[in-house]
Amino acid sequence: MLFSLCLSFFDINISLNASILVSIFDILFSVIGLLIFAVPMTIVCLIIKIKENHPLIYRQIRLGRNKKPFKLYKIQTMVEEQVTPIGKYIRECGLDEVPQFFNVLKGDMSIVGPRPERLEHVVQYTEQVPEFEFRTKVKGGLTGYAQIYGKYNTSAYDKLRLDLM
Repeated sequence: MLFSLCLSFFDINISLNASILVSIFDILFSVIGLLIFAVPMTIVCLIIKIKENHPLIYRQIRLGRNKKPFKLYKIQTMVEEQVTPIGKYIRECGLDEVPQFFNVLKGDMSIVGPRPERLEHVVQYTEQVPEFEFRTKVKGGLTGYAQIYGKYNTSAYDKLRLDLM
């Protein structure tokens, strides 16, 4: 495979100083993000509770660094496999992702990195592209190249290629 040779030379170890800087950036960015979105999220949560009356937070098991499972938090935008009218707007604005700042503060995620996937997707994508598992060598992120330049229907190969950038 194309990536096999490249990945065999790729070293994940980063210096202690770089690791500390990334952690400080993640914490500061998350706290600032939570402060900025506190009022809009409060309004969104009140509207969901009043208009739709379903749980506010959706939890889903994703694979983090070294395939360690963790609960990813999102604003619940679907009920019974359908996106709610308010949920559609929340997704378009990206507000459903705001609770993931708590995942970053807990240390499960980073601000920038490959998007953490569900176990079944990692298994499926690894069958297609064996090197896909390489994405679990680092913390998953709120954003990364695959989220910015890819789409929901991006192939496993393209996700990996973009995330390695």
